[in-house]
Amino acid sequence: MSVKLKGKSAIVTGGASGVGRATSLAFAKKGINVTVADINLEGAKLVAEKINENGGRAIAIEGNVMDSAAVQNIVDSTKKEFGAVDILINCAGVCVQKRLLDSTEKEFDLIMGSNVKGTYLLTKAAYAVMKEQNNGHVVNISSAAAGWPGANEIIYGTAKTAQVKFTLHTKFEFEQENRIRENEGKPKGNFFIHALCPGAIDTPMSDALGRPKDKRANYLLPKNLADTIINLLENPEKGHKELKIESENLDYNLDEAGYFEQFQYIIRIWKD
Repeated sequence: MSVKLKGKSAIVTGGASGVGRATSLAFAKKGINVTVADINLEGAKLVAEKINENGGRAIAIEGNVMDSAAVQNIVDSTKKEFGAVDILINCAGVCVQKRLLDSTEKEFDLIMGSNVKGTYLLTKAAYAVMKEQNNGHVVNISSAAAGWPGANEIIYGTAKTAQVKFTLHTKFEFEQENRIRENEGKPKGNFFIHALCPGAIDTPMSDALGRPKDKRANYLLPKNLADTIINLLENPEKGHKELKIESENLDYNLDEAGYFEQFQYIIRIWKD
């Protein structure tokens, strides 16, 4: 099954920079209408303006993903502007790397809130629209930190693991919804959800974390994630063991044994 993306409408959280920005721009090239949502409104406006100037359609919305009213506004504005919410990319999230005894409750709330609560709120609000449409695709940008421990990632890794589990539970609920529809003699819905678990990415977050630029030769680029997301949206029924994505100078190895091998819909992305 190959899905045509032109004319579909997407919400990209964290769309002002990094992976979110690259994804928003890549979507526009595919003819997808884009809501660039970010707590940084000026940055979101710049991305939306670039899309519109190049013949695409985009709107910029300021929104804290931890605030339910702001989240609902993002979804409502997207439906009002474009008539549908076909795609949700949960990309917004904060990373603070600290050991347990050095971390604070405030940092815990921020990391869990932006990565987990934000994913929950956006998915819930978007799915309400997707259910009416009988179709929708959610992609959660998790992390390889969900798969194994790191000395400075006790909170961040926990949050990203929660995103993975949320993905699995939501996938189960989507399947339940289809069983209910079948029992009622209604058409099955085309609902999909995936979690991407990339390794290190060369983004402004890496700058904020103080990672030396000369040590990033093996980092993924935001474009690599954007390309992966598009491939996934075009081929939504392909799971972890089937999906092989080639990109310039990059081989996505999705079949390594280990934690992610357990889950068909959890896709690991790593630069060799």
